[in-house]
Amino acid sequence: MRKFFRAVGIGIIIGMMLLAIPGAADSVSKSISVYFNNVSIQVNGEKTQSDNFIYNGTTYIPLREVSEILGKQVDYDNNTKTVYITDKNITPTEPPEPEPNDPEPTKPTEPVVSSSAINGAEIGMTAQELVSSLGSPNRKDPSAYGFTWYIYNKDYNKYVQVGVKDNKVVAVYSNIGSWQLNNKVKIGTPKSTVEKTFGNSLNSITEGNYRYNLSSNSENVVYSFDNNKYIYVFYDKHNSYTVTGVMIWSKSIPFRDMFYGNYNNIDTKAWADAMEKQLFDTSNTFRIRMGLKAFTTDDKVNKSAYLHSYDMSTNNYFSHTNLNGQSPFDRMKDQGIKYSRAAENIAYGQRNAIFANHGLMNSEGHRKNLLGNYSRLGTGVHFNTSRNQAYYTQNFYTPYN
Repeated sequence: MRKFFRAVGIGIIIGMMLLAIPGAADSVSKSISVYFNNVSIQVNGEKTQSDNFIYNGTTYIPLREVSEILGKQVDYDNNTKTVYITDKNITPTEPPEPEPNDPEPTKPTEPVVSSSAINGAEIGMTAQELVSSLGSPNRKDPSAYGFTWYIYNKDYNKYVQVGVKDNKVVAVYSNIGSWQLNNKVKIGTPKSTVEKTFGNSLNSITEGNYRYNLSSNSENVVYSFDNNKYIYVFYDKHNSYTVTGVMIWSKSIPFRDMFYGNYNNIDTKAWADAMEKQLFDTSNTFRIRMGLKAFTTDDKVNKSAYLHSYDMSTNNYFSHTNLNGQSPFDRMKDQGIKYSRAAENIAYGQRNAIFANHGLMNSEGHRKNLLGNYSRLGTGVHFNTSRNQAYYTQNFYTPYN
């Protein structure tokens, strides 16, 4: 038997909302033709008692009756034209609070990590975004590249140096952490994989009317990274030329500054002090990565290291033995240091502490000192302004008990 039925209200409102017709719920009414039938509807073995009908080939059954058979409570808010189906005795407008020992209602999703971020820092961030992500830096160091290094060294496992200029992140360096560039390049990645990822290394870079020929040094290599960045990849030659650190910088920084450094507009004493601290920090990150304890330091060993760098710089020589014939051990004793074992590393000419320490780690004897059984490290750096050249000294020792 055919019956004419005017359908208005919940069913049509829900249907219209599912079809995403905005703003129509309060005013929609529509005449439709339906066929009531005698199809048997059972829910968990219990037969419904109300009529059901067919419209456009679909069988419709009473929402309230089925819900109540399933033990649910059905409420309708006429003001909002909303149907609430909830467990019984629960206020329909408020979700139930989980018990203290209940699992979380939804599993949190994994954080999305950018493929060009290093320990939470990324080129292009604002300084505010950087501080929001990592907190305030533990210190700020000058650089010779027109930006300020924000140093994050509270947790050596996440050590990162972030170059900030004009409120923007323009450079990032680290030699430790769980970062992964382009989902492929990380600490320990073979050189072959790096070159499949970034392409061939750059032999030269042209900027304006100048062409900069890059060193053929296989231990630190420049690649183009995306369209707006360069990347220095430092390789560990004692570990099959795998990645041991990276420095990324924005192409907005003049390459001349990154290539030579601009020491004319900086306080070279403050710069040298910063290099001492970075030399200490990056020595410790190398050790932590190798499963060794971090060095501590003291004023005596720092003074011993600085005085030797100053002496080499001002008197234009490079040797562990000074012009008075004193060895490193004589100089440490002059500072009142009593040691059971001691050693020294020296370097000069490298553009900053990052390059100095990577170079020392690729020299077998210096590497043994950096990873050796010493508990304290002193660092000293002096910059010779007439030659635009830095001298670096590391003094290692274990106190005599």
